Amino acid sequence: MNKDMRRGVQVIAAAALLGGVYLRWVRLWELRWGATDEEVALRAPGDELVRDPNLVATRAVTVDAPPEAVWPWLVQIGTGRAGWYSYDRLDNKGRPSARELVPAFQQMEVGDVVAMSESKEGDPFGPSVLALDPPRSMLWGDPEEPHRFTWLWLLREHGKGQTRLVSRVRCRLTWRDPLFALLMEFADPIMMRKSMLNIAERAKAIGAKEARQTELSGRR
Repeated sequence: MNKDMRRGVQVIAAAALLGGVYLRWVRLWELRWGATDEEVALRAPGDELVRDPNLVATRAVTVDAPPEAVWPWLVQIGTGRAGWYSYDRLDNKGRPSARELVPAFQQMEVGDVVAMSESKEGDPFGPSVLALDPPRSMLWGDPEEPHRFTWLWLLREHGKGQTRLVSRVRCRLTWRDPLFALLMEFADPIMMRKSMLNIAERAKAIGAKEARQTELSGRR
């Protein structure tokens, strides 16, 4: 075996090793970070819409605020609105995501588009709101059947004054849309984690601020 052949074999072996590590450990963590076994197995609203999904991701975080205090942060989400609380340079045109609740963006109805970007004409592009059950769940996805993508936000009471914020994405990925497949496989886990942790941080901070104001008002 000559030098070039040995180098080729080494490259293939290294790629196979990295691929195995990614599939065995990294991807499994990406698809369920923060979620309990019960949350992963939970039958949730909208699960029936995507048939035979080949990507199902359930992630969760504990928020030190009740569901009623977390819900408004989800309602105002979107590019050109409050942002995505993630990497603003990538998903909010470089504008910082809101750190306060914005009354102007506290409306969401079934059929609305949750903007991830905008067309050249300025029209929002993103998933449609399929179902709302405030302050327990909101479901986004393809506006028409057959659905190949749904994104659920689930808010579950957890202890005294806490919420388990659960995000579940179900997709039927095909290589006819390779960009979408690559984004869901590699970009979504990173940006989703950032978004959920920032929602938790913001909801906790606002809740603490309101509690202090209430305490001060009671002393007067």
